Amino acid sequence: MSAVQILSAIVIGLASDHAWSMAAGLLSTGKVTVAAVVDDGDHLRARACDTFGPVPAYRCLAQVPDDARFDVALVCSDNRAKAEVVPWCVARGSHVYMDKPLAATGTGAQAVAEAVARSADAGTRVMVAFHTVFDGVHDEARQLVADGALGRVYLARGVAGHGGLREGGVSDDFVDWLVDPARGGGGTFIDQACYLLDTFMDQLGDTIVEVDGTAVNLGERDYLPASVEDVSLATLRFAGGAVGVVDTKWHQVGPSPLRLSYHGTGGTLIDVGGRWELHTAAGVVPPLDWQRTTERDGVVSYTRATPPKDGYAGEAGYFVDRVLSGEPFHPALTVSAALRVQRVIDAFYASVRTGTRVAVAG
Repeated sequence: MSAVQILSAIVIGLASDHAWSMAAGLLSTGKVTVAAVVDDGDHLRARACDTFGPVPAYRCLAQVPDDARFDVALVCSDNRAKAEVVPWCVARGSHVYMDKPLAATGTGAQAVAEAVARSADAGTRVMVAFHTVFDGVHDEARQLVADGALGRVYLARGVAGHGGLREGGVSDDFVDWLVDPARGGGGTFIDQACYLLDTFMDQLGDTIVEVDGTAVNLGERDYLPASVEDVSLATLRFAGGAVGVVDTKWHQVGPSPLRLSYHGTGGTLIDVGGRWELHTAAGVVPPLDWQRTTERDGVVSYTRATPPKDGYAGEAGYFVDRVLSGEPFHPALTVSAALRVQRVIDAFYASVRTGTRVAVAG
């Protein structure tokens, strides 16, 4: 039996709470060891050494030795910094596992995409962790749309929210940059809508070409600058003619799962939080895990429980396995998909600033 290949990892950015969970996911595979960390927070570097062992801990990328090489890099830096960090990683030959979104702005995201393209010949790849792709029904929903179970989709709706950053237990380090418009890129829209935008474009196989956005700060959070929204609403237009609606908020009372629905001329597909429903008049039969419930007036209804996710362990395991096998990442986890999402985010904030509907950059 061959020995398990152990990948060396550098963790860059510890102020995001996701960094600790994503790093734990990597370690849980038994195929990764943390070899170095980078963050300018003294207390965060100390915590990293307590968590991962006495690894080299650097304040900034400039302190990392020029000859240091790492098989993989976990990037959870603030959104603005990603435009510098990810190119640094791929230039050194590290495969990147990064938290969403790709950057704080479309310009930063373009810089990342160009750096990744330059490294492609060396086989260096980047996975942008849109966690919703690991919903066990993601690809089934995509296939149902492709098979015509909904007919022509004319409307996509998405909802996301939580009860607030500090109110939900987000660390002060994380809040500090999430509410800084320069470092975070915005408020609840860039934070939460990115999941829905990525899901929409992947499952519908279509691109968003126009956005009309509204952003509101309710003024009830003293830690939230007035320029950063905690409620957002966007209407979208897809290249294929469908329209979309997304709302997000950091003021959700009660349960707050991401929920979505697709409405077509031949059917409706709904994620109701823990369960999916398909109502179709198109004669398309879903996979066996979908249970037929009713048939009325030519419409057959099915339901499917959303299978439990493996959390960060499953997501990190997927990343590691794809790095070791050389298999491509899921299309919705690629830099090109994340760049499309970032351009929609840019158009949203441009629409908010101008009060007009804005075309998404091509």
